[in-house]
Amino acid sequence: MGNEKSIGYTVGSLLLLYGLSDAVELRLGVDLQQDGVRLNRKRPESVQSGYSPIQLGIGADLIEENGILPKISFIGDIFLPSTGGTDFKQDRLGFGLKAGFFHNLGRNQNAQFNYNLGADFGNDDLAYVYAITYLQNIGTIGGAYLELNGNIPNGFSPDHYISAAFYWTPNTTIQFDTIVGRGINADQDFYITGRFQIYIPNLIARKRTKK
Repeated sequence: MGNEKSIGYTVGSLLLLYGLSDAVELRLGVDLQQDGVRLNRKRPESVQSGYSPIQLGIGADLIEENGILPKISFIGDIFLPSTGGTDFKQDRLGFGLKAGFFHNLGRNQNAQFNYNLGADFGNDDLAYVYAITYLQNIGTIGGAYLELNGNIPNGFSPDHYISAAFYWTPNTTIQFDTIVGRGINADQDFYITGRFQIYIPNLIARKRTKK
């Protein structure tokens, strides 16, 4: 049978954020993915590709940063069944829960140290996830970050990844990310992906504030 290994990539991501207030936002996202099985380190001949199930969620800031104590946020997402591409549809509702911790660094707070912990579960799968990120702003319209992240599926071997990314924010509502990384586990390739985020401000709330 040879040495088989399942590989998967997120080719691109789209995330829409709608601010209900300064501390609460609604989330809508989808990923373009590719999966395949590599035999004896050869690239897979057949690849499954398509969109992931639609992600709906909410993010909320729970505790503000205070000295050495980090800012704490919560993100909860659901993944709607039967909404993904043919190769990635799931039969049951999926869930993702994460707690995020944020430290501003530097005299001008131009850097951040962030980490989050959580779990994704849906169908009969459960995976614990984590990410540790150092972010540095570069000027006023962009920056870069270095991230270690991974997942620990229940009953399977963990996957760990390290990546570097550059992001560009042409205005306060749009962000483009270009991410390059590789798996730390044996026999995992380099990857490159893009992410596009749109933040939709709550114009109704702004009008009420002005009054």
